[in-house]
Amino acid sequence: MRRKVYMDFELHCIQYKDNNWYIAHCLELDLAAQGRSPQGARNTLADMIRDQVQFAVENDMMDSLFRPAPEKYWRQYHKITAQKTKESILSHPPTSRREVLRHMEISRAPANV
Repeated sequence: MRRKVYMDFELHCIQYKDNNWYIAHCLELDLAAQGRSPQGARNTLADMIRDQVQFAVENDMMDSLFRPAPEKYWRQYHKITAQKTKESILSHPPTSRREVLRHMEISRAPANV
């Protein structure tokens, strides 16, 4: 019997067109899916991620689940997000500390980093 897995985390994904196919690529898991439409590629990728996570949990293989995508895809992701952030800031500059804090995502690192 399959056990339900509730996912409470964020995965970084990019999407691009390659010839006549749309590609959706999850960077933490290095999984990529294709589709005839952007939504089709995302749906296929979501199914693949669900199945990979389910398998890893059920077989106690979480260590093998996370294999980061090659650096070139991470650079592409950071370039895209930096551009989106720039556009957002230019259209609605923050006017208070509270607004800035609302947009900050903090990940706790070990003390000796």
